[in-house]
Amino acid sequence: MFFREYDPDKAESWTHELERTFETMKCTEEDQVRLAVYQLKGPAHEWWRVQRQTHLTGQHLDQITWQRFLGVFHGEYFSDYARRERRDQFYELVQGDLTVRLLSSGKAGAGQRRRGGSHGPRS
Repeated sequence: MFFREYDPDKAESWTHELERTFETMKCTEEDQVRLAVYQLKGPAHEWWRVQRQTHLTGQHLDQITWQRFLGVFHGEYFSDYARRERRDQFYELVQGDLTVRLLSSGKAGAGQRRRGGSHGPRS
């Protein structure tokens, strides 16, 4: 159940639990959104009702994809600040002695080859 908590960790946890349920129950795309909406309670359900009336006007529930639902949900429950914070946390993750930021920049490869950490180019 989701009651409209503006806590990115709780919102993310809720969506991950739903996706786990979708996979276990082999839910279709239409059933995914239907189940997610069913799990919205209290203020969160009212928020969804308003979204349907304002942003998703004319769309039947079966026409709303899970990705579309997540986009609307994240727009409400993940503030720009929370998204930036999550992004920064991700880039500061460490693998070995390298951060994700360094690994994704492509600069890590040259340093690793000099230290013997690379096995050459992959084909």
